[in-house]
Amino acid sequence: MKKIISDHDYEIINLNFEYLLTKAEAFGYPLSVIEKRLSYSSPISELENGNNNPFLYTNIKDLFDEIFSDSKNIVVDHIEFNWVNKWITQVYFFLIDKFNISFELLFGYLPIKKMKDMFKLYHEMDNSALASYLKSEINRKNPLKLFLSLKNMSLKTLSEITEISLSTLSSYSQGKRSLKSMSFENGIKISKALNIKPTSLLI
Repeated sequence: MKKIISDHDYEIINLNFEYLLTKAEAFGYPLSVIEKRLSYSSPISELENGNNNPFLYTNIKDLFDEIFSDSKNIVVDHIEFNWVNKWITQVYFFLIDKFNISFELLFGYLPIKKMKDMFKLYHEMDNSALASYLKSEINRKNPLKLFLSLKNMSLKTLSEITEISLSTLSSYSQGKRSLKSMSFENGIKISKALNIKPTSLLI
């Protein structure tokens, strides 16, 4: 998502995302579930594709009900403002804007729990510190290697599932060949095997 909107609209999007995160936590959703729901929700997909309207013009309660549709029978008396989630949201949007990556991929490198753990050390620093950290993580482990690790899947298993040669997958995993250069067909096969969005392989 590129920041091609006004600062006012950008702030509204941040506030709404922060609300979704804080309310989902208050409703007892595990952080990993929150990440999955947000990554695969229609409003987030629209946002990643440059359509900001769902986050700008949809009632925030309706937006929450759409993403967390099984929450309607949950009752929470009060949802407190969360400074940590405000910081996390602001950093996430800064990094997505800077690196032009999907939320799913960002959650892979910097999951919400990790961000909460990093708050004390990083929250008073400039966002460039987090950008440098993310860049080092990407250099250390490209998206394919990252998701193989997160899914606890070996290259051999991925090769067997996708019927893509082990040598080809190895060259992508080791960065000898750019993931952006892979064929559309291979990208679909790999993303299905790893149960991720195809765009989450690209950076």
